[in-house]
Amino acid sequence: RLRALAERVEREGRPHLVTVIGEPGIGKSRLLREFAASGRHHLVRVGRCLPYGEGIEYHAIRSMLAKELDLATDGGVGEPGERIERRLRDLLGAEAAPEIADRLAVLTGYVDAAVRFPGVNADDVAAELRWAFRRFVETLARDRTVVLVFEDLHWASAALLDLVEDLAERAAARLLVCGLARPELLDQRAGWGAQGAHATTIRLRSLGRTEAEHLVLELLRLARLPDDLVAEIATRSGGNPL
Repeated sequence: RLRALAERVEREGRPHLVTVIGEPGIGKSRLLREFAASGRHHLVRVGRCLPYGEGIEYHAIRSMLAKELDLATDGGVGEPGERIERRLRDLLGAEAAPEIADRLAVLTGYVDAAVRFPGVNADDVAAELRWAFRRFVETLARDRTVVLVFEDLHWASAALLDLVEDLAERAAARLLVCGLARPELLDQRAGWGAQGAHATTIRLRSLGRTEAEHLVLELLRLARLPDDLVAEIATRSGGNPL
């Protein structure tokens, strides 16, 4: 299904949001790794949401920008903001508005939002950052399909969830946005993934008894196991691959 969605994005030139929902250990990250490895013509960038810590609001975006700019992901150490902005302008190209680099510099964590937007309320700042990152992604997708993977999306801030939805709804790009999340994401955003034809939700279920047995045999490289041992493993694991 993921490969089919990527082909659709490539064919139609429009973004799509796919959310993979499942319990911890069910295989969300593994699924995306296998999918990413199968797409030779895609640019894949991965960002992880964190449950706590300083400056985590846009941590997933910071990771993606750091990959493009070859930066450390901690932010604020050893890279003056002006240098970051120059590198961003070089990456975006001469035709890009300089305001995009200004705002992306805030998302890298090397420039403080309060310094760049003095006296501007938080909602307006968030809107500016969404616009800049959308333009950045459109630049990356000029000649290829871009896949953005947001891991642990259930830990995302409201601002980041708004940004992800904005990308999926408004980006003029061949873009597949993939969110990996536990079911509690839907407690935070009951309407998540409700963008109609441009959103898909994939729910990963626990393995059944036969699937669990196959996995055990593959992991242990054995032709067969005693039936009572297989039953015990399946019962204890609850069908969870991890």
